[in-house]
Amino acid sequence: MRKLFTAIFALFLAGQLFAQAPLQDNSADKYIGKQLTSKQVPASAVEQYARIQAKRLESSMRGGDASYLTAFVDAVANSGSDPGLVRATLFPDSSARIVDPGGDFYWFIHAMSDIFDPNSILINDTYIEDAVSVEFGFGKIYEIDSFAFYYLYDRVSAPSIVDTLRVYIFSEPNISEQNFTDWPSTGEVTDVCYARYNNANFRPNGSILYTFEYLLTSADTSTAFLARISEGINYTVPKNSKVGAAFHFIPGQSYTLGDVLFDNNTGLPGVLNNFDLITYYEDDGLFPISSITDDGALNQGGIVESSIRYAINPLGWNIAYYPTFGFGPGWLSEHVLTEWQVRPIGAHFTAGGSGVPCQIQFSDRSNVSNIDGWDWSYGDAGGSIAIDVENPVFTYAENGTYSVELTVSGDEGNFSYERNVVVTSCVNGLNDIKGLVNFDVFPSPATDFVSLNVGLQSAQNLEIGLFNSQGQLVLSDQMQGSLSYQQTFDVSNLPAGLYQIKLQNGNQYSTKAFVIN
Repeated sequence: MRKLFTAIFALFLAGQLFAQAPLQDNSADKYIGKQLTSKQVPASAVEQYARIQAKRLESSMRGGDASYLTAFVDAVANSGSDPGLVRATLFPDSSARIVDPGGDFYWFIHAMSDIFDPNSILINDTYIEDAVSVEFGFGKIYEIDSFAFYYLYDRVSAPSIVDTLRVYIFSEPNISEQNFTDWPSTGEVTDVCYARYNNANFRPNGSILYTFEYLLTSADTSTAFLARISEGINYTVPKNSKVGAAFHFIPGQSYTLGDVLFDNNTGLPGVLNNFDLITYYEDDGLFPISSITDDGALNQGGIVESSIRYAINPLGWNIAYYPTFGFGPGWLSEHVLTEWQVRPIGAHFTAGGSGVPCQIQFSDRSNVSNIDGWDWSYGDAGGSIAIDVENPVFTYAENGTYSVELTVSGDEGNFSYERNVVVTSCVNGLNDIKGLVNFDVFPSPATDFVSLNVGLQSAQNLEIGLFNSQGQLVLSDQMQGSLSYQQTFDVSNLPAGLYQIKLQNGNQYSTKAFVIN
């Protein structure tokens, strides 16, 4: 394969390459069921993809803290459906014929598309693990690092023939949402996401970001094992936006109306080369149903069939890549098998216990380039904050749920992220140290001095420590064989914030928190 060119942020105005053959028959009706029976992906290719998928999920699903390789077939599988791989043959017009025992019919898939919506429920709730899913969601910005797809290619032509595969990456506003009436027999209305198609120029209607063109020769023949193409791209998806890919196959052979593309009697190609995109299908009725926008599932393939190719579709699907295509009972829809390497931009952090009672270790996981500031708000009663600390440690006064917010600033701007942090490690109370009668710390908030008053039922030795919010010991004292303890500590030189006084006798301890203004 030779990649002829890559055009970045430019429209490729492909002309009309073939005569427009008239629509021959109702190919859609004859197509139902035949795709899955006559054009199954070879078992060896399915096994190969399973190996690729397992390796990818193990090593690349989360490429560090900043990127994710997302394939919606994984989300479909994780949701409980059982997607299977099939192949969709592309041909630029309705001239090619399929020989079939049930009656010959003319082919109609002129192109396919894929819509990538990083805000989809498939990404947020199904594909990405809960611990990091918050990095994807409504109102985020995303950088796409690469894009990949799979295909099979079967040649019968002379070695001198060169076929062309053209792939377009496009953005909004060429992507829309609209209600379409399903097949007339049902009259059902479905909300779908679709991409606009320029039937005159055989490409997306506009907003083309990249054009990749590949020249296919005999060396590219692949009938038993999947071929995978990955392209590095550098595009930032704006907030609440989508991006799409469109696939067009242009044969280098001359052909006439009725030439055989594929023979379902023998399972062999006809007189024309076959290019098959690898697709996958969803089980009928199982979540996710990728054509329903109410579920936030706007990630689906799309085809351009004959009536759209000639802008005569009676259902109003003219000049558009419409989402997926449906089968009868047992199948719902078929999608292009694509993989997108994306980097969600924004603030994010994780929180976990440090091993010290009441203490939480926060770790910045923000996806922002060249961060030059971190602002933390811990959500405690004293309004404690931390400035320009990347991975702070904070000690809370008591167990509870706290709303913690992180704001970061970097090359892409300022971003904030807020989440609830649950603290369960505090061991507070009079009964933690045996015989503790009273344990008073005052005043709070303190300015210059803080006083401690401790009473016991029996004489004990106690270690007394004053700790800052980072868990660092800043003052200490001891109580030796006494029933009571009163002491005043000078805190005038300590920074403002939340502090704790800890009493300890062996493995027994009690803590009290106070604030310094």
